Amino acid sequence: MFYSADFSVNNVVLNDEETHHLVRVLRMNVGDVCEIIDGKGNIFTAKITKINKKSCEFFIQNIQFFPKKEYEFHLAIAPTKSIDRMEFMVEKCVELGINTITFLLTEHSERKQINLERIQKIAIAALKQSQQKYLPKIEDMISFKQFIAYDFQNTQCFLAHLDKDTKPLKSLIAPQKNTLILIGAEGDFSPNEILLAKNKNFQSVSLGESRLRTETAGLYANFVYKWINE
Repeated sequence: MFYSADFSVNNVVLNDEETHHLVRVLRMNVGDVCEIIDGKGNIFTAKITKINKKSCEFFIQNIQFFPKKEYEFHLAIAPTKSIDRMEFMVEKCVELGINTITFLLTEHSERKQINLERIQKIAIAALKQSQQKYLPKIEDMISFKQFIAYDFQNTQCFLAHLDKDTKPLKSLIAPQKNTLILIGAEGDFSPNEILLAKNKNFQSVSLGESRLRTETAGLYANFVYKWINE
């Protein structure tokens, strides 16, 4: 399966990176048929009609459209110092069908910036491998204070932190609803950040008895959401 965000009946051309994989790696030729996904719910069955140095042209034989669910899962998370762990988490979250990932800059954050272009490429590779139909929206770093000021209307909102009085996420999350969960850095959210979230009606939750690494917490939350909605 190949990916192109711009592929359509009016633009039947594959870009140079995907063309390289198609021609140089898989050694496909004119007349061969493949599937192309646009990350917007469409899967195109297309026959190669022309191969250029940096692009391929196709004839579309069939289009399948997969409607998006009416409810979505949004993970807002402070990236770890080890970016490899975040990249692994993004890959697996895409495979699980996440809708949005936002990277938070919190008071205890060890990482202040990310390579958004690289992470988006990892997401595209995971999209193709898992054959998910929609490419998630991946948002660049934003401060916790800026993010918490947004309007989260019609969304069940959770804040995962280490308070002993919190209830398990799996006992509070409701199915078929827009869901947002905040996960902090290894040092947890600061008391001020927890207060800001609670003032915006975020429910405090735990992610089990174990103290999870940040990337594991992100995956766990995504898994619970998927499990509740299946």
